[in-house]
Amino acid sequence: MRTWNDTTYKLDTNEHLMLCRHDASISLCLPGYLTDGRGICLYLRPAHLPELRDAVAALEALALGQDANDDPFPEAA
Repeated sequence: MRTWNDTTYKLDTNEHLMLCRHDASISLCLPGYLTDGRGICLYLRPAHLPELRDAVAALEALALGQDANDDPFPEAA
């Protein structure tokens, strides 16, 4: 039987994200030393560009103060 847990992190504005480049991917990292050992690292490839573009558009809309109902990413429960 295979099981897993989805983990949700709500980053604060003072948490430092790092972008690292690799041969065929990049990674977006939140170092564990900044988060009491709860660091994360997401490896992303060009195939992820559509989702990343949607995420950037949603963040830009939030920064401009657009209606939260237009947010394509509902807040995790």
